[in-house]
Amino acid sequence: MIPADFTPNSLRTLRVLLEECNLTRAANRLRVTPSAVSRILGRLRIAFDDPLLVRTSSGLTLTDGARAIQPHLTMVLDELERLLQPAATNPLKFLGTVKVGISRYAVGLEMERVLPILMKEAPGVSFRLCHLSAENLEELEAGGLDLAVSVAKSSSTALYRTSLKSGVWVCVMRSGHPLAVSMTVEGYTAAQHLTMSHAEDGRDPIDQILDGFGARREIAVSTLGPSSAAIILAHSDLVLTLPCWVAQPLLARAPLIIADLPGLFPPAESSLYWHARVNQAPLVIWLRRRLLEVLRD
Repeated sequence: MIPADFTPNSLRTLRVLLEECNLTRAANRLRVTPSAVSRILGRLRIAFDDPLLVRTSSGLTLTDGARAIQPHLTMVLDELERLLQPAATNPLKFLGTVKVGISRYAVGLEMERVLPILMKEAPGVSFRLCHLSAENLEELEAGGLDLAVSVAKSSSTALYRTSLKSGVWVCVMRSGHPLAVSMTVEGYTAAQHLTMSHAEDGRDPIDQILDGFGARREIAVSTLGPSSAAIILAHSDLVLTLPCWVAQPLLARAPLIIADLPGLFPPAESSLYWHARVNQAPLVIWLRRRLLEVLRD
């Protein structure tokens, strides 16, 4: 039997509490008073027979029990939001949470422009953007994501795909770099390379292309952000390989140039992926349409 305290409102409060680990911040997000949040937490502690959040010297922290239920709590609430999603197609009436995996190689800085547009058009929707590690679409297939933007290729029959952008892979480097004069596969692989990726991502998409040539490159530095990448490139002989539409904005951040890669490199293509389970969901249909309209512009 489901305890009476497990209402959608109390579970939603718990999700925010576990994310914030702070009563005041959680109350602000929920637009209620901290005392109201505290009362709900008290009832849920009894229902779960677990403190859920305990006080430490640095503030509240999750118990092991809370960490165990957190992913299940998120899944249950996301499914409930979809169940209650209105059939209407007016984005002003949409409610819920959408999780989008973003590849650094597929979109670049453009999501910074897209997100404010989406938030204004669908104010009742929470957008959760996350890094798509190593162009991996497995989380999309497993249900952890609703949409993914990636340069990956997939043959899965459960995934739908539409092309966003296509172009060429290019090399970003400082002005006056030796490779700007003559770019060969040998010279490219002999250079020291910079990547924009997480340490756990492993190999970038370009490494898979080099495999086809029987070639390898040396990754000297890995950095997460475009600003740091631009500064590092401008003051070193490192090179950064990106799709042309991701590379172009970096030129505004530092005195950099773009050099074409050898002609053997195949085209780069960015795609929007979604799973069959959300193919008919009104919220996701609208979001796909708007992403295509804005990102293709």
